[in-house]
Amino acid sequence: MAAAAGDVDRLSDLPDNILHHILSFLDTLSIVETSILARRWRCLWKDVPILNIWRKYRNSSTFSFKEHISKLLSLRSHHVAVAEVNFDYCRWGATLSEKFEMFDSVMKYAASQSLGNGGGSHLHRLSIVSPSTIDFTDMAASIVANHHHDSLKTLKLTRMNLVLAPTSGFMSLTALELFDCCLGPNTFANFPGLKYLKLQGCISRNLKVSGVELVHLEIREAHGSSIWSMEVSAPKLRSFCFRGTDPRRKWSPVLNLPALDHASVHVLWFNSTNGFGYTKEEADRACLKLFSGLHNAESLILCFDNYNKVHNLSCQEISNGQVTSVMLI
Repeated sequence: MAAAAGDVDRLSDLPDNILHHILSFLDTLSIVETSILARRWRCLWKDVPILNIWRKYRNSSTFSFKEHISKLLSLRSHHVAVAEVNFDYCRWGATLSEKFEMFDSVMKYAASQSLGNGGGSHLHRLSIVSPSTIDFTDMAASIVANHHHDSLKTLKLTRMNLVLAPTSGFMSLTALELFDCCLGPNTFANFPGLKYLKLQGCISRNLKVSGVELVHLEIREAHGSSIWSMEVSAPKLRSFCFRGTDPRRKWSPVLNLPALDHASVHVLWFNSTNGFGYTKEEADRACLKLFSGLHNAESLILCFDNYNKVHNLSCQEISNGQVTSVMLI
């Protein structure tokens, strides 16, 4: 990357904050390696405010990986607070206890950097990826214990068990993204400030979402995921997106969304002849119950695979006279 004779190294001429943003897309160990590119890059990695704890060397032992991470953390600048941590359990081999020990040490390091910058936490975004569904309780306790809940705004979890509601301490969280997680009926009880919620491929027997500040809700089921029942009550929700459901059980949502502006619903299973136990009347009732929860929307996109009845419903039946724009696909 260093400029050859006669060439202009325009990349190195960029301001530090732009170079830090570019480096933030790499794993932390790779960021350190950029120090050999040129004198300009020698200490640049020390001030990147993002930690991406991914495994870089697949054949390295757990000990050497932990040793590398510990060493680079000790060499980082003590004047730069950690604003984001992306911790991937899948990228390196170790027991769950060893991985949690690493996670806890990273959380403590981020807390120490915050304390060295005027006190209080500076961690705004946290992402955790697990190789299998493990309980989030211990990690939640570590996050709260290290005072990151004061400033943490965005939390992204992959393959976590949140059947038991996490401990209180996430009052400032405004965005939550859950992928392939197991959820309980009270999962969202301690996230009162949420404005953005995304659920993809999650499993729940009785999903209840109730948020006074919630503005956007997106629920996407993937192959093998299942939400058996769904109740959503959000007085400020403006955007609602739902895709799919498991056809092996009778599903009927309860929606209370008085401020809804836009809704997009793609249901894959409404077909009274699909052999999954639905009668034509039951499918019709389920459709109309769903519509009754969306009647406040100003625009509505509906896609029902293999279900012809919905195309025979009038806009009056669907919207009860409230929706101004309806698209049936």
